[in-house]
Amino acid sequence: MAKSLATLDTASGGRVIAGLGSGWSLDEYAAVGVRPFAERGKVMDEVFEVCRAVWGPDPVLYDDGRITRIASAVVGPKPARPIPILVPANSPRAMRRLVDHADGWLPYADGPEQVAQGWRQLQDLAAERGRTRPLRTVVRVNPDYTAKRHEGPDRRPFQGDVEQIVTDLMAYAEIGLDEFLVDVSWVARDAEELKDVAAEVYATARAAGF
Repeated sequence: MAKSLATLDTASGGRVIAGLGSGWSLDEYAAVGVRPFAERGKVMDEVFEVCRAVWGPDPVLYDDGRITRIASAVVGPKPARPIPILVPANSPRAMRRLVDHADGWLPYADGPEQVAQGWRQLQDLAAERGRTRPLRTVVRVNPDYTAKRHEGPDRRPFQGDVEQIVTDLMAYAEIGLDEFLVDVSWVARDAEELKDVAAEVYATARAAGF
């Protein structure tokens, strides 16, 4: 069962980005019963193909899938422009899949050293496999936002107020990544707080040089 994250890239005029992952939960795969957990990589390959087929010109025809079959059909509405597919690959096999089939990388911000190492591995793999298209990078950050500054030695990365979150973000600035997705939706109490915190994070990050 593929995990998905669709966002609007406001910096590119409201462009939609599709973030896809193969999932990790054995229970979820068992509950859905589409294919065995061990085949999740092959399922992802098919998801890439199906997405590009239905987003492409009509008639859509996809008749050799293991879990999806589309007879000649008209599928709409179509996207106004191509939708880039990003995946959070962090294993050699997943990285090969990304280089061969996806448009970019969507890693989790689990430490600047880890992200930098993964980015170097991806670049080396892309050169090795002859990829000429650029790899887009969007780093996902799930901050533990609090309105007041978090004090004390027990503070975790991206825990605290907006200033602390942006300070932690600065550690990734020299890696050479394209964008950051700071997801504050799960810590906001309502839509108004979500809008206000997101605007404050954006303004503070821009002021810091991002």
